Amino acid sequence: SKSAEKSSVKNTKVQEKSSEVENNKAPINASDKTKGEAIVEKSAEKATERYRVVYDKENKNWIVRVDGGKRASRRCATKEEALKVAKDLAKKKDADLSVHKKNGKFQKQK
Repeated sequence: SKSAEKSSVKNTKVQEKSSEVENNKAPINASDKTKGEAIVEKSAEKATERYRVVYDKENKNWIVRVDGGKRASRRCATKEEALKVAKDLAKKKDADLSVHKKNGKFQKQK
């Protein structure tokens, strides 16, 4: 069948590419390994969470939200209350904190 032909063609291409990669591999020495480990450590440091304090115009309240999150971690009536909540959450999870003004512009980062 056509799907079987397509999958065999894909498998052949994958095998050709993997053999090309294996043939072109240079031996890794100790200094290369440490460079790679340093890069991994730096990328792990950048992967920390970030909480944001933003104003929700529709519901007329302040939201504490983690970046990438769909829902608010907490909704507060005042900005001061939202900042307190966000600081506590960020401290517990060793995360960064960004604060926005009511108009949505960036205010500060902690």
